[in-house]
Parts: sequence; structure tokens; C-alpha cells
Amino acid sequence: MNDRNSNVWSRFKGKLAEKYISIPITRNMIQKLVEQNKPNVIKHIRIDFDNNQHLIVEGKVKKLIEIPFIIKLKPLKPLGRKLVFDIVHMKPVQNQIINRMILNRSPLMTYQQSLILDLNQMNKIKKIPFGNIKRFEIRDQKLWCGIGV
Repeated sequence: MNDRNSNVWSRFKGKLAEKYISIPITRNMIQKLVEQNKPNVIKHIRIDFDNNQHLIVEGKVKKLIEIPFIIKLKPLKPLGRKLVFDIVHMKPVQNQIINRMILNRSPLMTYQQSLILDLNQMNKIKKIPFGNIKRFEIRDQKLWCGIGV
């Protein structure tokens, strides 16, 4: 009898793990979040999606002069309530000071080998009190996140 209960419970947990709630996140929502966490030296920031594959961050960094930047990010994997993105393209490439100013915006995002974006900083995600991001994709000019147990 105990094995039977254990088997039923295992199947239930397996079915529950497959379920998730899809939440659409628009570029405007991401842009608002990034603008709230950007330093004063970053100007004219713009978030966009291209061909349902990449998240694009464009803007200008004001040092002595305004230096334009563009970062093209490809979704890699979920990590709890965070998303890991591969940096496909970055311009200017070799300027570590500018890269740190743009990409290390704790608690919103951190940058090591890849960019980690903490979506739990977003009210729409924060309102769901449980679960982690099970899957995500860029589709229809939105970042769709599946949050489940």
C-alpha cells in the first residue's frame, strides 16, 4: 500500500512540474525596469525584440562624449526567477568600464560570462508568490515566461 501511495504521489508531482502560468512581458515593461535602475550616465535607453530571437538594448553612455552602445541578447536558460542571456553582440566591445556601467545594475541584472536578468524585480512577476521560471521564449514582440512549481 505504501508503494502505491508513493507511486501516485510521484505521478502527481510529475504532472504538476509540467504545469505553468504564461506571463507576457513587453519591451515597455523591461524598458521601465531598466530605466529605474540605470545610472545617470546612461541616456536614451531603448529595449526591443528582433525576429523573435533576441532582446536588444540600445542607448548612449555619457562620459566626456556620448558613446552609443548596442547589446543583443539571446535567451539561454531560466535560473529560479532569473533569466540567463548569452551576449550575442556588443558594441563597443572592449570597453570594460562602459560594459560594467551598462550591465551590472544590481539587483536587476548582473554580468559575468552572460547576463542574468532578475525578473522578480518586476511587479507582474513579484505578484505570483510561488514557483520558478520553467520556460521562456521571445514571441510576438514579448518575452513569455512560464512560471510553475
